[in-house]
Amino acid sequence: MVTTESWQPLVQEKEQHNDKGIMKILFLGDITGYIDEGMKNTTFNLMRELEKKHDVMVVHPRQTVRLKTLKEIKMFAPDIIHYMHGPTPRSFIITKMLSLLHPTALTVMSVPKPTATKSIRFILPAMKPKVFLLQSRRNEGLFKDSGAVVDFLYPGINLEKFRPVSENTKMQLRDKYGLPADKFVLLHVGHISPQRGVNMLCGIQREFSGTIQTIVVGALTMKPDDAIASVLKDAGCQVWLRHFESIEEVYQLADCYIFPGMHNTSAIEIPLTVLEAMACNLPVISDRFGGLPDLLEEGDGFYFVSDKSGILSALTEVKKGNIRINTCEKVKKFSWERIAKRLETIYMKQRS
Repeated sequence: MVTTESWQPLVQEKEQHNDKGIMKILFLGDITGYIDEGMKNTTFNLMRELEKKHDVMVVHPRQTVRLKTLKEIKMFAPDIIHYMHGPTPRSFIITKMLSLLHPTALTVMSVPKPTATKSIRFILPAMKPKVFLLQSRRNEGLFKDSGAVVDFLYPGINLEKFRPVSENTKMQLRDKYGLPADKFVLLHVGHISPQRGVNMLCGIQREFSGTIQTIVVGALTMKPDDAIASVLKDAGCQVWLRHFESIEEVYQLADCYIFPGMHNTSAIEIPLTVLEAMACNLPVISDRFGGLPDLLEEGDGFYFVSDKSGILSALTEVKKGNIRINTCEKVKKFSWERIAKRLETIYMKQRS
């Protein structure tokens, strides 16, 4: 990986790189601190896969106002300028500025959490990149109408890390984390904020009092809402606010994953936690959020619900243990390696 902190001029000239099919890819994104948030996770894993073949430089968008950083980007001479966290007025301005400084570079903007605000609609025609990469069909027309190329790119999963485990391993993990072996463990992973709909978990914990243990793992990228965390604890939920080096173990000790109804910009449109839970072959109960209905079909332990009644019904069915669970099959095609290869193909097609 090439970063603005470690970058040194490369020996090869740009033309030599292109002759070998090697691209110089500039990611505008954040990979600082804990990689426990969807956009950070996506940037980090795509960087790690693409740098196996290409030169990848990662710059935090805030650093683009620094003259030192702009000089480093100039010497890097990117073939691709890819803004990972867009779209916002700020992201359009940064991408446009860099495209003027590097007119031969392909400009790409990921749309993990689209917001069709008035400011975006106003700025879009003049400031658009060449390519938008969406995670759902919501607002697809808006980006197509701008005249840009629109394609779809979904997040991936580390399938070696997130995988099913035996019942014996599950019980060992329960013991490791101090959880009872005889309780049904319901899990949610993500920010503890009003937009995430986690308050709904209080009612579920009370409804099944004595038979389930709801665990909420709060991502540390965003400061948890203390009031919501307190309400969850009062209802009997366990709230875990710490970094997990082996977060896959938390999925593997659970019996079911839940992604409750929430504000439509509270997570990336294909939430990684849903894919990771499925990769561990957990039954998953989810709101029809973002691009999930575009990507996944119900069945084999995967449920779409629209309200608390639907959640209770699905959870009751899962607890009975009479259904076939095979959610891991639904997400096998979403390895980071395959997602990175698709992104590489998009780059090459739009540069030709």
